Amino acid sequence: MDYPVFRRAGDPIGSGTVEKAWKGIGWRWKGRGQRWKWKGFGAMLALHRAGMGGKREWEQACEQIGLDT
Repeated sequence: MDYPVFRRAGDPIGSGTVEKAWKGIGWRWKGRGQRWKWKGFGAMLALHRAGMGGKREWEQACEQIGLDT
């Protein structure tokens, strides 16, 4: 990884951000009685990532899987 490039862009590079994201994902998707298949989990993970990226990325992701925004 080119850390200086990511730092200049303002992107987080520490493990805390990643760990926090996974805790949120685990909390939402390991709920009582919930069962996920890999295809559904992958789609939800892509939407989660797109949602963190901003409106444009969110709209592109929704369009790819056929959701109206």
